[in-house]
Amino acid sequence: MPDRAAGKSAIRGLSAHFSHMVDRLRGAEAAATFTENGVLKTDTRFEGSAAIAAWSDDRITASPSRSAAGRPAVSSPMCM
Repeated sequence: MPDRAAGKSAIRGLSAHFSHMVDRLRGAEAAATFTENGVLKTDTRFEGSAAIAAWSDDRITASPSRSAAGRPAVSSPMCM
């Protein structure tokens, strides 16, 4: 049986990587943290890495200076 603590640590790492890639305006790399059928839930549901990449690209287009100014666009969620 996999170690639960190791699993939680891996999830935290992936979540942090996703957030950092969005903050750095790297949408394709952010989407690559999801499986092909992965789901991102915000106020809207995005299913699949292509939809998640498009969401990230839309955020970049809508507010390009938000992350470029050094302020985080995405905060890392906590894994309980």
